Amino acid sequence: MPDSGENVRFQVLVNGEVRGTAGMESVGVVSVILDWVRRDPAAAPRQARKNPEFREEKWIGNDVHVRLGGLDSRAGEHVEWFGGELRAGDEVLVRVLPPGEFDQPVQR
Repeated sequence: MPDSGENVRFQVLVNGEVRGTAGMESVGVVSVILDWVRRDPAAAPRQARKNPEFREEKWIGNDVHVRLGGLDSRAGEHVEWFGGELRAGDEVLVRVLPPGEFDQPVQR
C-alpha cells in the first residue's frame, strides 16, 4: 500500500461499509463528489436520439452517485478509488484521516 507521507487521507463509507481510502504520496488533489442528475428531456441531442439504443428515460436520469477520486499531479493523471450509485436512504460518511497508508486507485 502506498503511504501519504505528510498528506491527509479521505475514507468513504457507504451504509457503514468502507468503500475506499484515498491519498497522495506527493502533490495532487483528492476529492469526494456526491451528485444528483436529472436532465431536461427536451435537451437530448438529436444525434443521441438517432441512435437505436437511445432511451429517453435512461438519458433523463434521476441518479445519485458518489465518487472518491482525484488528480495525481506528479503523474498528470486523474485517479479514482471508488465510484457508485446511491439510493434514497443510503448514508455516506467521509472521514478525514491523518497521514498513512491508502488504497491503490482502481482507475488511472
